[in-house]
Amino acid sequence: MRCPVRSTFRSSLPAMVLLALGDAAPLHARHAHHARHASHVLDVPKSACDATSFQTILEATPADLSPIAARAVWLDAQRLRWPDMPSSGRYRLVYSARGQLIVNVGQPVRGLDGALSLTVVPAESADRAPARFGYVQDGVTLVVAGKDRLRLDDGLRGQLLVVNEDQEGRVVAVSSAQLAGAVDARYATADR
Repeated sequence: MRCPVRSTFRSSLPAMVLLALGDAAPLHARHAHHARHASHVLDVPKSACDATSFQTILEATPADLSPIAARAVWLDAQRLRWPDMPSSGRYRLVYSARGQLIVNVGQPVRGLDGALSLTVVPAESADRAPARFGYVQDGVTLVVAGKDRLRLDDGLRGQLLVVNEDQEGRVVAVSSAQLAGAVDARYATADR
């Protein structure tokens, strides 16, 4: 017999906060978090639902996953800059709702749930970074392709990486992204 369990760790930061707080997090706060972020149903054994242990790992992170520096910086809701990168090659945002991306230079990305195309903004057309991002050095400025803008929220909810690929789809370079610019722009109109 199997029981439906919803995957709640759609973003690494909330997951880390919940894991760090453990039982210290107020019960209502934990349930509210789960309700807001629960959208991926996993098929797990009933024994995992009935377990008396503190925790059960339902899906492990790939063993060969290592931290990836966040060199790319979101400037607003659609543009990001990756310092010291050329305008050549193909750029994409790759994402996994459950943190299963495996990225190795020289190989295609594995474990992705989706990918969004990025268009290189010519250097002469690229606006300067907003003043609050004055620390971001020159590099390639990228914009989410028009056809993919509607799917950007899917990528922002899970593990998200920026990749530069060659013509055969092999990774040349990879970066995590500093999300502040995208998140601020996305929720700028939210009630305070």
